[in-house]
Amino acid sequence: MISWILQYRLLVLFALIGLIGYGYYSFKTIPVDTFPDPTPLQVNIYTEAPGYSAEEVEALITKRIETVMSGIKDVEKVRSESIPGLSYVSIFFKDGTDIYFDRRLVMEKLPEAQSQLPQGIVPIMGPNTSGLGNVLLYALVDNTGKYSLTDLKAIQEWTIRPILKAINGVEDIVQWGPAKAFLVKPDIEKLLKYNLSLDDIFEAVDKNGGLAGGGYTKTDEGDLVIRTVASITSIEQIENIPVKFDNGQVVRVKDVAKVVEGEVPQRRGAFTLNGQEVQGNIVLKRIGENTQALVEKLKAEIDRINKEVLPSGVEIKLLYDQSYLTEKALATIQKALLEGIILVSIAMILYLGNIRAAVLVILSIPFTLLISFILMKYYGLTANLMSLGGLAIGLGLFADATVVVIENIFRHLSHNKEEVKDKLAKLEIIKLSVQEITKPVVFAILIIMVVFLPIFSFESVEGKYFKPLAITIIFALASSLFVALITMPVLAYFGLKPGSEKQFLWRL
Repeated sequence: MISWILQYRLLVLFALIGLIGYGYYSFKTIPVDTFPDPTPLQVNIYTEAPGYSAEEVEALITKRIETVMSGIKDVEKVRSESIPGLSYVSIFFKDGTDIYFDRRLVMEKLPEAQSQLPQGIVPIMGPNTSGLGNVLLYALVDNTGKYSLTDLKAIQEWTIRPILKAINGVEDIVQWGPAKAFLVKPDIEKLLKYNLSLDDIFEAVDKNGGLAGGGYTKTDEGDLVIRTVASITSIEQIENIPVKFDNGQVVRVKDVAKVVEGEVPQRRGAFTLNGQEVQGNIVLKRIGENTQALVEKLKAEIDRINKEVLPSGVEIKLLYDQSYLTEKALATIQKALLEGIILVSIAMILYLGNIRAAVLVILSIPFTLLISFILMKYYGLTANLMSLGGLAIGLGLFADATVVVIENIFRHLSHNKEEVKDKLAKLEIIKLSVQEITKPVVFAILIIMVVFLPIFSFESVEGKYFKPLAITIIFALASSLFVALITMPVLAYFGLKPGSEKQFLWRL
């Protein structure tokens, strides 16, 4: 193997350059996060049930959904919470399953679950996100005082939300703030006068608040679609809706109720800024997306919306984004890597006593890291505090194999100063030097790898946190072995010359 490597040394050199380029590409494109996501694989189902008590929600909705979903393949457990007017069911899947396939299985079961629920109750599958999916928080503020919270909520709902949701990687946007509504306030005495109930008003408004198809009609110019347009856009429209015909007299909504503009009365929570309620929003990231890249795209689009889309005086105010933590975490790791490389470089120069040999050892570290990034990208790891922390922890280990290889080559070249003047003789000396220590170096690196294998027995949250650290260290150790035994003999042939037989430290 070593003979082949040295014989085709130019090919190996070009292959190394290609690996460096692809490694840099992998480094720039690998998904970036702050921490590994420890959230279990889960699919959530939300079911609104206005007017139902917590006990009724539990018995009539939650239990029935749980029963249907428990039989899905690879489900580990099902948890639920029932509160007045709302059922929340979480279906947890085994680690390693495909979340998109899991969601498809749940979606296929939803019609079966709905068929067992009270009429009008519709279960909805939650967004494909996780506990670390809250990547950006912003508020929509009015600096002029012309817009109410309901106006701002409408701007967010119909203008901003569609633009941001179109960005690849955005799963959903959670919105706070009062929604605009037309409130019908019945007069009990007038209802009794006309012998009407609340259900009569509700049914009349509901029937007159949508679109209806009316078929087709023939004209000289062709078929025309007939449709009934009944979208409610004003108080007057609701007031004039007929509720009952009594002895030739039409009883309208305005005859038995007062219609006012307001907000949806049932609200869960509020979003405040500096003690004042504002229209707030959280952008949820789709599972597996690059946090850093997504936040950058969101910020750029928000800047454009502020400049080109929103009315004068209204602006999106960024309150938090996850890229801040990510940048801090990456800066910490980069600092540790830089300090480690500097310390290793000083140690190599002092130990080897030869600048050329020390430079080759120092070069092996970035080569190893770049090849590690290729493996991380291929394996699907993200660059986060734990995975990159593994590279920082094992930095000194990554140069071990190269130190042994280069030191042995340098020693043999120094012992045979006259022979190395001949190129073929130099190749032979390098080949014998590498063959001499190949087996010990391989076994030494394998022993270090074995030390990290018990981490793979970790499960649940601990496993998701610490497995990336062990994987990156093993990837880097394997990469260091490749660099030491494949690329260093070639680089030593081109760059290493005989020197003193004693290292600098021993001469001291």
